[in-house]
Amino acid sequence: MQRSIQCPVCQHGFTSDAGTRCPGCGSDLTALVRLRQLPAACYNQALARHAAGDADGALEQASLAAALAPAWVEARVLLGKLLWAQGRQAAARDAWREARRRAPEDPTPVPPTDEPSPGRRFTWRPFARKR
Repeated sequence: MQRSIQCPVCQHGFTSDAGTRCPGCGSDLTALVRLRQLPAACYNQALARHAAGDADGALEQASLAAALAPAWVEARVLLGKLLWAQGRQAAARDAWREARRRAPEDPTPVPPTDEPSPGRRFTWRPFARKR
């Protein structure tokens, strides 16, 4: 999820791959870059907490990722998977419907919102930031 950042000082656009200084004016934009990376950090923290057996912590972090990046389909898919794992199938389906509604052209596979099999297992994929 690489997003463009616009410098609030000179309005120059760049990606965080370029570092934390604006290439246009040299302003230190570390705080803005970190803020933009927060959804990915929450997503990865949700995966780590799930792997550690902290279901509530994983759900909290996935909810944050989805709230911070509303159009990020993968965050909502993860949220739905975590809800499903807790037995909250209706809420999981709602998360998946919302993922598709917010980004209908996104190619990320979204689980079906109809009646999936009760014993369905999901795969967990970490979000890797490009460096």
